[in-house]
Amino acid sequence: MFCAPLLRPAVIAAAVRQNAVLQRAIEQAKYSIPMPLDSRLRFIWDGRREPYRRVFTDNLSPDDAARLMPREAERRITEGPQ
Repeated sequence: MFCAPLLRPAVIAAAVRQNAVLQRAIEQAKYSIPMPLDSRLRFIWDGRREPYRRVFTDNLSPDDAARLMPREAERRITEGPQ
């Protein structure tokens, strides 16, 4: 089985086996690549979130957001807990 031992009871539970949507999600997970467990990823995502929002509210151009995102991510990594 592809999942962590802790998740096996959930994956084989009758309610999950009978749910077509969950079955498709489980099938997709078999071919997925797990995310690395690095706290810096959170800082990267947080650094991208605000510029991304500002593009969709017409407060920032996509080009400016693209320039701002790496700076914000680097700032958050530098300032965040290590």
